[in-house]
Amino acid sequence: PDMPLAVLVFFSTIVIYTLDRLRPSIEDATNPGPRLAAYLAQRKSVQVLLVVGIMGLVTSVFFQRFEVLLALVPLGMLSLWYTVPVGVFRLKDIPYLKTFIVAGVWTVVTAWLPIWRPETTIGVQFAIHLFTRFLFMSAITLPFDYRDRERDHAAGIKTLPQRLGTTGTKALSMALLALFVVLHGVY
Repeated sequence: PDMPLAVLVFFSTIVIYTLDRLRPSIEDATNPGPRLAAYLAQRKSVQVLLVVGIMGLVTSVFFQRFEVLLALVPLGMLSLWYTVPVGVFRLKDIPYLKTFIVAGVWTVVTAWLPIWRPETTIGVQFAIHLFTRFLFMSAITLPFDYRDRERDHAAGIKTLPQRLGTTGTKALSMALLALFVVLHGVY
C-alpha cells in the first residue's frame, strides 16, 4: 500500500468533512433543533480537528509524488466546491447528483490514484474495474443521502432518496450492489 497517499487522503478527508461541519446549513440556522445544539456544543472540537487536519495535510504533501499531487488538485477543488459555494452554488446543490459526485471522487481516490503513473494507460479491464468501484461507492453512499434527506430538503438540495423514497432508495442501492457483484465476479 502507498502509505504517504493513504495519510494524505486521510487528512484531506478530515479537512473537507470538518469544513462541512463548520458551515451550519440553512436548515440548522432557521430551524434550531438537536442537530444545531450538537453542532454548537462541538464547534471548538471541530475547529481543533480542522487545524490538525490542515497540519497533517500540509505535512503529508511533502511525502507525495508530484504527479499524484497534480492529480489531486482537481479532486480537491471538486471536494471543496461540493462543500463551499463557488459563485452561487455548491456541487451538491445540483439536483440528484450528490450521490454520484461523492461516489466519483471516492472511486478515483480508491481505485485509480493508488496505481496511477504518468505512463499508465486505461484498458478495458481497468475501465470495468473503475465502473464497478463507482457502482459500489454509489450503493454505499445512498444510505447516507437517505439519512440526510430531511436536512437536504430544508436546504433546498434535491437528492435521489427524496425522489425515490425509502423503498426506491433501498431498491436502487441493492440493484447497484447486485450489478457490482455480477460485474466484479465476471471481470
